[in-house]
Amino acid sequence: MSENKVVLITGAAKRIGAGIARTFHRQGYDVIVHFNHSAEDAERLITELNHERNMSAVALQADLTDPSQVKALAASVCSQFGRLDVLVNNASAFYPSAYGEVSAQQWDELVNSNLRGAFFLTQDLSEELRKRHGAIVNLVDTHADKPLLHHSVYSIAKAGVKAMTRSLESVMLTPVFVAAFCILAMTGLGILRMENMIGCKL
Repeated sequence: MSENKVVLITGAAKRIGAGIARTFHRQGYDVIVHFNHSAEDAERLITELNHERNMSAVALQADLTDPSQVKALAASVCSQFGRLDVLVNNASAFYPSAYGEVSAQQWDELVNSNLRGAFFLTQDLSEELRKRHGAIVNLVDTHADKPLLHHSVYSIAKAGVKAMTRSLESVMLTPVFVAAFCILAMTGLGILRMENMIGCKL
């Protein structure tokens, strides 16, 4: 078992997720980088992190819109470093879905990747997080409260993530910390500032 705390970040191969991974890694965490299609980006990221600190990062693939893959991801997480202390639900499909033209496929992909996958992954990892007095961090954005034009389903899904966070606060209670954050500023090296939308400072 790792002596370091361990974080799982979904959708961590690039962009915001990669920045979050680098930020936790600099704080001494071992990092599990989840990805779906971005295998090359994930491999580059864990190579970078392992160069800085050997055997400190691994990558796991899963399609979070597929319930069986979500369950398989949860089952494999703790076998990587022997523990899990923080879950960051960051993975997110994002594209326009103008009201009046939305298909059932678009609804399923946007809601499942942003909300359903995060909910069931959290549920499956809750026992481990309770045992570690861990934390659940859900990434939302301003469109949870101020819907983005022509992105109706994405905005609905992010509002659902915010509501999920409030629900988890009531059912998880102590010792698990639950919060929703919005990224306000970042660089290629990591997160500069996060607005805490629900919960306390992590």
